[in-house]
Amino acid sequence: MATINDKQTMKRYFILILIFTIYQACKSPKKENISDIESIEINVKDTISQIDITPFVEKVVHIKLETREACLLRNVKKIVVNPSELLVFDGFVYVFDLDGKFKFKVGRHGKGPGEILEGFDFVTDSKTGNIEIYDFRQNKLVIFTKDGTFLTEKKNIRLHGITRFEKLENGDYVVMQSLSNIPINDNGLLGYKICVGNFENGFTQHRPLYKHQFDSNMTINQSFTKRGNHLYYIDVLNDTIFEVKNRKEFSRAFYVDFGKNKMPKELLKLPPDSRIYALRDNVNVATLVDNFYYWGDHIYFNYLHNGNRWNVLRINSQLHISKHIRYNDISFPRFDYFDGEKVLASIVYPDRMNMSLKKVFKTTPSISDNPIITLFYLN
Repeated sequence: MATINDKQTMKRYFILILIFTIYQACKSPKKENISDIESIEINVKDTISQIDITPFVEKVVHIKLETREACLLRNVKKIVVNPSELLVFDGFVYVFDLDGKFKFKVGRHGKGPGEILEGFDFVTDSKTGNIEIYDFRQNKLVIFTKDGTFLTEKKNIRLHGITRFEKLENGDYVVMQSLSNIPINDNGLLGYKICVGNFENGFTQHRPLYKHQFDSNMTINQSFTKRGNHLYYIDVLNDTIFEVKNRKEFSRAFYVDFGKNKMPKELLKLPPDSRIYALRDNVNVATLVDNFYYWGDHIYFNYLHNGNRWNVLRINSQLHISKHIRYNDISFPRFDYFDGEKVLASIVYPDRMNMSLKKVFKTTPSISDNPIITLFYLN
């Protein structure tokens, strides 16, 4: 027969087990229910000649960016549209007015304060308007006022190797970070992770929710896109879009299901480098989702299939797939930017302009000219 002391010991033991169980439940991350993720089903054969966006656009503004030595652009990585300005990123930030006239350049080349060796990405602060450029080679964040005046910089950032980043409304950053500067293999491919936080209080790390991490050297147009205060992250090789709300809330939001043309399971089992090279020999696979934009009931993105990039526009529940986007009689290859509210943009270099877009201008731009940026203001 158990004594009183034995009963008290057993009671304490069960209480400890209960406390430990509750602790583990709180500590362990909540598993996602795959059925809660919205699937966008794509039939790659169900295409049309052009997607007409005219009914959804209030006005269009064509901006021929001024071309001169102080503002030559060769590889526009990102743009930000303000009410009266265009911020165009090509290693540095070049500011133009909405007539295309060059105003000033933010940052200069060098190793000193306010100087940049290799800018990888930039953001604007929604409250102050400050322009923040990350210098990959010097591992520092250089901050300027909205008029381009050097303000301060954060050096020797612990979270080195940032390739893309965006800023949330609460001041936290969402960054894509290379795992190491040492290649995983002879192909020189690097892994990555997504981190949310800030440079003062640290970051929460969100590794991809699958076995293999894809190559962080891969360049897509926009890793992070906005919808109001929401931020989406595109996982290109798994056709998945994540929603990032804060340090703790990082979850799958959409899955682009290409059906018979999605990446085969045998490829998903491969490490990223082998998967990339296998994709070059399998043109039937549709993947590399990019430029995911979401407004009202509409969704836009594009993807790669059989050597071509295809546009997808979901209007309410109906999908439209085409190589080209049409506004009135003008054709565009794709959308390259969305401000999260009502402005879409397309960037076209002179050597890639079609005849319909050339008709907008009285003279044909020279092949060495800066690109044409068309802004679509949504209804």
